[in-house]
Amino acid sequence: MIFAEFPWQVFMTPFGIPIAAIMGALIWQIVVAISEAITKVMCNRNDTELKLDLSARGFTADEIVRTVECGRELPPKATTHPGFSARGV
Repeated sequence: MIFAEFPWQVFMTPFGIPIAAIMGALIWQIVVAISEAITKVMCNRNDTELKLDLSARGFTADEIVRTVECGRELPPKATTHPGFSARGV
């Protein structure tokens, strides 16, 4: 029953639920990836517009960097085990 008369009949087989679950998971991952990419593009666009606006107002480069970076969360610092040293000793 691989080639059915109607395409939706593939879901009426014993493998229908796993196939639907796998397809749903793949579609979900695609939607998440696209939405994250759009969010990054919008964030970069907003940052660029802010930087251009601040430079047009006469801010220095250091002031622009401080202004743009102040609202962001810092990435978590890398933590190491207390007994570990960078020299490997």
